[in-house]
Amino acid sequence: MVSLTARLVLTILLTLTPTTAAAEGESPGELEYLTSCAVCHGVDGKGDGPFVNFLNVDMPDLTMYAKNNNGLFVTGLISPP
Repeated sequence: MVSLTARLVLTILLTLTPTTAAAEGESPGELEYLTSCAVCHGVDGKGDGPFVNFLNVDMPDLTMYAKNNNGLFVTGLISPP
């Protein structure tokens, strides 16, 4: 079970991410990633997000999906939690 502190951290991160991304002029896809994925997968997609220590699964390095698909990130290969 996830502790109250972990839930609070996640809530804060998810609340602040969209504002920061929108202020920097991110595309809708980047904003979606930062809002929904980066907390676990990390900003660079390497599986080292700030919430990964609270999970019971290994977080995949998403950069390998693009590397193995000629530089494209194929969303159909990814299963959301």
